[in-house]
Amino acid sequence: MLPTGGPNGTLVVGAYSTSDLFPNSQNGAANAWTRISSNVVGGYSRGMLPLTDGHSLLVLSGGSGGSNVRNPVTYRPSTWAAASGT
Repeated sequence: MLPTGGPNGTLVVGAYSTSDLFPNSQNGAANAWTRISSNVVGGYSRGMLPLTDGHSLLVLSGGSGGSNVRNPVTYRPSTWAAASGT
């Protein structure tokens, strides 16, 4: 399930260096980040939109590459199970 919680909901961030996602439902507290795998490749820019089912994200990724690299657009639903205790 999409980790939701805390009075301010859940933050989810990504990084260029990995396809993993990092949710935090403790208002961004430093010790509350978890790391989860994603089936969407990392990229220099990633947009994330929670879907209405309550446990999925639409993840859009702008990939890296040079002037001779094609950058196709693909759709892969990204779902995960929250780690125990989150």
